[in-house]
Amino acid sequence: MILTIAYFAEPSTPDAQPAILTVANGGLATHSEALATARNTADQLQAHSFVIDFPDGTTERHIRDGERWREKDA
Repeated sequence: MILTIAYFAEPSTPDAQPAILTVANGGLATHSEALATARNTADQLQAHSFVIDFPDGTTERHIRDGERWREKDA
């Protein structure tokens, strides 16, 4: 599946929009592969959050929670 993953810096204030670090497009075979790839890249970028946009129109938002990642609003 071809998807888009956007990586974001930590917002400067609680009401501010986070700055986009980078956006990547690519093909990944499974949801698990997409999540692992996104987390690994986010760790390398020292991103605060990332968003995965899937081809079916769904979106997953993940934020850093200490050393781990969690799905926002999950």
